Amino acid sequence: MRARVPSYPAAVVVLAVTSAAGFACSSSSKHPSALPPVTDTDSGATLQDAADADATDATDGADAADAKNPLCSDGKKDGDETDVDCGGSCAPCADGASCKVAGDCVDGACLSSKCATPSCTDGVKDGQETDVDCGGPNCGPCADGLKCATSENCKSLVCTGGVCQAATCTDGVKNGTESDVDCGGSCANCTVGRRCNAPTDCGSNLCNGGACGCPAGMIVMPTNATGGGAYCIDAHEVTTSAYNAFWTAAVDPSTQPAYCAWNTNFTPSAHWPPAAGDLMPVRDIDWCDAYAYCKWVGRVLCGKIGGGPNAPSNLAAPLASAWFNACSAQATNAYATGATLDAVHCNGEQSPDAAVPGPWSTTQISCQGGATGLFDMTGNVQEWEDSCSAATGDSDDCQARGGAFDSATDALLRCDAPTTKPRKTQADDLGLRCCAFY
Repeated sequence: MRARVPSYPAAVVVLAVTSAAGFACSSSSKHPSALPPVTDTDSGATLQDAADADATDATDGADAADAKNPLCSDGKKDGDETDVDCGGSCAPCADGASCKVAGDCVDGACLSSKCATPSCTDGVKDGQETDVDCGGPNCGPCADGLKCATSENCKSLVCTGGVCQAATCTDGVKNGTESDVDCGGSCANCTVGRRCNAPTDCGSNLCNGGACGCPAGMIVMPTNATGGGAYCIDAHEVTTSAYNAFWTAAVDPSTQPAYCAWNTNFTPSAHWPPAAGDLMPVRDIDWCDAYAYCKWVGRVLCGKIGGGPNAPSNLAAPLASAWFNACSAQATNAYATGATLDAVHCNGEQSPDAAVPGPWSTTQISCQGGATGLFDMTGNVQEWEDSCSAATGDSDDCQARGGAFDSATDALLRCDAPTTKPRKTQADDLGLRCCAFY
């Protein structure tokens, strides 16, 4: 077999060599392009054909280099690469490759000059973290002052301007030492029904099952207020035994408001004194007696939700009147027990006991309504409300709610019945119930 002629045979290269004696090759030597074509005996291609092909490949490579750095795919570590064909101005490197900065690595973590899988303890901001080792979907929340993208990135749950903010008692989220939103812990006490970790989180100083509760004998009454809210209300009308404890305490009448200055004692006008342990509702008391009793036991006469008097114009406003909100179950019931009067279980003039009129003992728990565990909001005895026409004295007209055992019509037993009596009235069918807004 004949030998293949090389693409660039040395025989065609003409060198001008000057000898040590100063002699040169013949001037008749010519450039290779002027030589006769040399043919590859196997393929038949000439050396000039090969040279033209090489020139074409070089041109194509130059065009490719314009579109992409050829060093990033040459299988070598060169240029500004930190590892073979990656890092620097090339694509980021995979984990385990060499690196100089986090940007050299696909996961953004360059540790000890090696690309690493991001972690929440590596001391650098990498992966999906919003700051060093915090934030993002995989690490814990960031401390105050660190960078964030959303509130969930922050321990305080408050991200403003891309920075985690310190928890406050007015930021509208549960954070810091709070047991519920903006209350408990180092903030103000929580109202009833809200979450607590300890009794000290609650205005009532009662934390039951993780929620601020009401004192014994009261129930938690919800409202439809925006954001929730609740308060406490006596489960039953105040009994003669409970009122007797107040009466025997000999509270100084001079501690009453100015409009009760005329009230020189707290003695009921009839059915007094009671038998020991009597659980009948107290009656024959005036408005000032009722107000003073509730104050003495650390509560208030039911009035406006949150405390203070309820405007008479808000007689049937469930977000204003604590008494009406409780009786009507947030304005859903006409009577405590529902849309119609339950004359069998509630003590009005139409009840089965009407032939022998009088109040029922608070131990008779048949007339339940407004809320579970709330009794006799309809009938039995009327209940003074902190809702009066003025604050001048004994002739101010004040609301007496819920009807009584002697109410002549069903309408008088409705939760929204507008019944008023002078502040000084003491009547056989008139008692009280207290509320508390902790």
